[in-house]
Amino acid sequence: MSVNKRIFVRARDAFNNTERTNMANLWSEIAEFILPNQSGIFETAIGETFGPESGQTPGTKKTRRIYDSTGIQSNYDLGSSIHSTLTNPQIKWSRIRFKDDELNNNDEAVAWLEIANDTIHAAFNESNFDTEVARNYLAYPSLGTMVLFHETLDDSTLAFSGFNFRSIHLSEISFEENHRGEVTRVYRRFPLTAEQVIQKFGKVQNREINDALKSEPTKKFPIIHTTGPRDNASQEFIADPKDRPIFSNFYIYSTGELLSEGGYYELPYYITRWSIMPGEVYGRAPGHISIGDIRTLNKLKKLTLTGLAKAVNPPILTQKRSAFGTLDLRPGKNNIVSDIDGIKEFRTDARFDVSNLAVQELQDQIKKVFFLDKLMLPPRTETGEMTAFEVSQRLQQMQKVLGPVLGRLNSEFLGPLITRSFRMLLRGAALPQLPSVLQQRGLAVDISFVNSLAQSQQLDEVNTIRDWVSSVGMLAQANPEALDYVNIDEITKHLRKSMFVPEIAIRSDSEVEGIRQQRAQQQQMQQMLESGQQASEIAKNLPEE
Repeated sequence: MSVNKRIFVRARDAFNNTERTNMANLWSEIAEFILPNQSGIFETAIGETFGPESGQTPGTKKTRRIYDSTGIQSNYDLGSSIHSTLTNPQIKWSRIRFKDDELNNNDEAVAWLEIANDTIHAAFNESNFDTEVARNYLAYPSLGTMVLFHETLDDSTLAFSGFNFRSIHLSEISFEENHRGEVTRVYRRFPLTAEQVIQKFGKVQNREINDALKSEPTKKFPIIHTTGPRDNASQEFIADPKDRPIFSNFYIYSTGELLSEGGYYELPYYITRWSIMPGEVYGRAPGHISIGDIRTLNKLKKLTLTGLAKAVNPPILTQKRSAFGTLDLRPGKNNIVSDIDGIKEFRTDARFDVSNLAVQELQDQIKKVFFLDKLMLPPRTETGEMTAFEVSQRLQQMQKVLGPVLGRLNSEFLGPLITRSFRMLLRGAALPQLPSVLQQRGLAVDISFVNSLAQSQQLDEVNTIRDWVSSVGMLAQANPEALDYVNIDEITKHLRKSMFVPEIAIRSDSEVEGIRQQRAQQQQMQQMLESGQQASEIAKNLPEE
């Protein structure tokens, strides 16, 4: 069996394994009640139509079994909080720094890196990143796994043409991990019409597609895109697509026929999981925890509405032969009856107070699972007028809640995203020429995230340092030698990193050293002048011989 054939068989098997099948059924249930706009059939047999539109007529209603929107709104609120906290388009939420501190003190190298960082975020803002990642953040807390595809607008040219992103529906995705738990192979199964197949891949040998192109060009065919590490890949900065570190093959899913063979420098899919159970590769999230409460809530609301309808418009009970024909219960209508006492309303003894209490408890529980009790400020009627300090403390609490829960976003999404974007700009000649010092030392960089979540995570350490320095200052009033333990220079550098101060606002070590030397010289000159003045005064006061 050829290498390409083995890749196809492995990809097909990944869609049909037990975990993928079971998780697809669970995704369908969760999406119906929490993410209806993305709901659909997540798993179908080989050869059948699949994807978010499968099993449904386009434009059909997807909320037939939803009687309460708490689950939908809670998921939306949490997804929106993640978006505004981590990747707010109004700020530059990431920063690249050199691993070599000497380079971070080199003005030319720092200026070049600042341009690179600005260019990355400008490219994000000019692309569809904000729209597509917002869709992803809705799938993340509900389905537990989100997938974003990242490429350039025009792959046919080496010059950078801009970023293009696409949020991928989980019905199209299967993937594998390596021994470290990192996603290294991603398979995407999606439909293309016969006409789209020819547009994308040119002429094909498949008879069914060629026949459909003549008679039914909009007929859809399942295509599978496979990506993963390539053996014996080229180490060149610019390489032929077939020699790049990540293979990229397209096949006809039903037959395994290879349509095209290419490659990427980095994995173009970002697979992000909320949390993973031991032995599983697909993520689980608040949607998995709350689905039982959400289904119960919708059933209870349906029963409550049924009982309410009976209470508002109760059925009419009549004894046999008490009325002539069917009663007309419309307002103002005249009914002739033989026995008025044999006609009465059916009165239900439904306890709406109990059902409303149960509904409120379920709604509160669902909001807690989605962390809304900590993410949203309580109504002013409950807390009164809050001081600025109280608001600040509550906002810090929000960020602390998101911190450990969303830690995977850094390693599985944001870090790889910035790294790939940086390299794409370099390969596309979208950045200025490297300064000579970087050509000699290379481009080993670290990525930090400059968002409210990262700042909140660093705030405790910053406050600890401030409190310690303040306490030492108080002790120094009794014994000045206590200040000998305070390393002001290192504290200043550490606070600069922790508070994400832009490099452009900071002087380099050489500049600081020059300023200190100049200050020392000025102080020395001042002392010499003062000493000369004192000597002159002494000479004036000496008695004459």
